[in-house]
Amino acid sequence: MEKKAKPSGTFIRDIENLKTLFSRNKIKIFGIGAYPSTRSEIRPLIDDSEIICANQTGEFASVSQKIKVSCFRIKNRLSSLYPVQNPEEILSKKSVIAHIRKNSAGKRIGIYIYKPSLKIEKICRANGWILIANRISVFDKLAGKDEACRIFQKIGKNRDFQTVPLNSLEKKLPGLFSRFGDKIVLQFPREGGGRGTFFFRREDSKNISSEIAKKRKGSEIKNFSNRVLVNAYIKGPSLSISGCITKSNGILCDSLRYQLIDIAEAKKINSAGVFCGNDWTLAKNIPAFLDKQAKKIAVLVGNVLKSEGALGMFGIDFIRCRESDTLVPIEINPRLLGTTPVSVYVHLQKEQIPLEAFHLLEFLNIPYRKLKTLPKESFLSAHGCHLILYNQTSGRVRVGNELKGGVYALTRASRPALKYLRPGFELSDIKNMNEFILTDGMPLKKLVYQKNKKLLRIISKKSLVKKSAAELNSWGKKVVSQVRSNLKIHPLKKINR
Repeated sequence: MEKKAKPSGTFIRDIENLKTLFSRNKIKIFGIGAYPSTRSEIRPLIDDSEIICANQTGEFASVSQKIKVSCFRIKNRLSSLYPVQNPEEILSKKSVIAHIRKNSAGKRIGIYIYKPSLKIEKICRANGWILIANRISVFDKLAGKDEACRIFQKIGKNRDFQTVPLNSLEKKLPGLFSRFGDKIVLQFPREGGGRGTFFFRREDSKNISSEIAKKRKGSEIKNFSNRVLVNAYIKGPSLSISGCITKSNGILCDSLRYQLIDIAEAKKINSAGVFCGNDWTLAKNIPAFLDKQAKKIAVLVGNVLKSEGALGMFGIDFIRCRESDTLVPIEINPRLLGTTPVSVYVHLQKEQIPLEAFHLLEFLNIPYRKLKTLPKESFLSAHGCHLILYNQTSGRVRVGNELKGGVYALTRASRPALKYLRPGFELSDIKNMNEFILTDGMPLKKLVYQKNKKLLRIISKKSLVKKSAAELNSWGKKVVSQVRSNLKIHPLKKINR
């Protein structure tokens, strides 16, 4: 029987203690992302950190007041029109590699990214940098929806599903509806973000093949495969939990929060299962027994992922089944999550060490011992919400007006208007519950966005959604309406370069 490694090293008591540990180990972290605020969660965790981005969007001034931000334009024929969103393009740039070398003399360099790629892995290896992510071979093995089903079966949380070849889908439909009910979910195993997910009722079954073909033709399914996963549609709100796999401190996890899925005023058009954000403020309504259930599942899943070579952050998505009031696990993500950077701010608000801090420590191979600073249940009383807005026009659009990244409020007039208050991009920059932040890719004037591309992120302490977490509340509707209106987005037929 394999012996469990005992924790060793410095006790992590608080954030200042954590920062001292990074400093003592001569660490510098470079967060690589599309926008100035994309990987900004590293700022409160480590003093010697820097953001490298490709787009000097409207939040640049706010973010650069608190952390060094270096923006490198990616020169290609579309770079002046479309925002670059791929970290691989950024890190591949020779000037970026030279900049990192020049600005980290005598330091151990950590490259902090959303998820790995083979190219990023090779660049880090060639330069002696530490990639703060799982190896691409591990990530690719564990990232699919089919792998999630396998892991859930392994821990005894089976969910009835069937893998169906596309060329026999039509023939099998009657049997699938008989097995799973009048509404089914079809998913391409390697797709995420709402791409490749379809909800169909029995009466709509004639349209299934044409809908899939239409999405494939429009390049809306990036990781096309010749098979789909089919399972039952479950009624209920979407919840999620984060975990962190450690070498000798067990599986760490936080508490449940609501997932904002398919919010009508925010989501991509003609898509299903689109992640639009999270709500921690509403989480106070989640029963403690469900939170306990989620933590137990997270530990079991984390141990399976660990046995297959994974380390650091992972997330599990659940549906809270309305009929049985139990959690049904539906997806596993072995990487940083879409909850960042807001999840870090929420932890800090509760004086807790964020899981992302342990993610850094694990990949940097710094020995530590974790101390609990507060009971885990206190996390359920946190305040925080974020909502991602996508381009909902059916084609390309141009932005007609620039908004600064920062803290805003709605005026109290009979017709609410958007009012800029001050710079800011973190939850702590919000002074009262009626304020909110606009950040993470604030569109520049004349910038062009394709259909369904992300525009920006709204961060607030107050919930933007109703208790169901399925639709915006009245305040959320006013905020989103004013933001979209002020961007003055208009459709384009042709682009003049």
